[in-house]
Amino acid sequence: MRFKNIAFAAAVLLIAVTALSGCKGQGASGGNSSAFLKEESVVSSSESQSAPEEISSEPQETSKTDGNHTHEYTETVTAPTCTADGYTLHKCSCGKTYKDNIVAKKGHNFGDWAVTKQATTAAEGQRQRVCTVCGAKETEKIAKLTASYNQTAEQAEILRLVNAERAKVGLAELTYRDDIQSAADIRANEITTLFEHKRPDGSDCLSVLNGISKHYAGENIAMGQPTPAAVMADWMNSVGHKENILRGEFTGIAVGIAEKNGAKYWVQIFVG
Repeated sequence: MRFKNIAFAAAVLLIAVTALSGCKGQGASGGNSSAFLKEESVVSSSESQSAPEEISSEPQETSKTDGNHTHEYTETVTAPTCTADGYTLHKCSCGKTYKDNIVAKKGHNFGDWAVTKQATTAAEGQRQRVCTVCGAKETEKIAKLTASYNQTAEQAEILRLVNAERAKVGLAELTYRDDIQSAADIRANEITTLFEHKRPDGSDCLSVLNGISKHYAGENIAMGQPTPAAVMADWMNSVGHKENILRGEFTGIAVGIAEKNGAKYWVQIFVG
């Protein structure tokens, strides 16, 4: 095994990146850095009612005789909307009114559904569509994902060891996140050629999570350790990596493992 910064020990790196809410400073030793990725939560508005549109540019007057009073009616035309009928309102100076020429409401003309929150194995998602006429919004829940990925024994052992460390300090367990497993697998393969918190295309490592709903995200990587126990020991002996493992804001994890030239490469992806 070779170190990236210290001889005769396995190399380890971590990153957690902050967006929107700002970043914490990078660690100064061993190439470690620690920060948060913060994203805005998506909030859906409930459907709004369309206000009837009044068309009264030049009100027309009509006359009707009622006993000794001759009604002088002014007409105001209100066009139909998505949620309200249109009509013509006749109003006399004496206060008497009546409606006629009723035109049925149009109903909403919704656009396509758009996902505003991705479903995971731990939580429901949400999608939304918007009326192209009045802007009213309609939302629907998306069912939780069914776990379809079978973790290897090594991946399951790292998850167990992570939760054992969190339990020691009174933190909630991390949930295995099937929906970010592919991201962990991609990063494990990428670090076999570029052992950095940057991707081969030059983008930030956490860009692998684009499209995943999250407020926080982080990454730990390592190479050369032969077993889950060995890599966890190295991570826990590194201040920055330990902080990621014990960060209270994180709620989910996936583990990626790759092998090249007889050496193992390890990745932890955290989200919250």
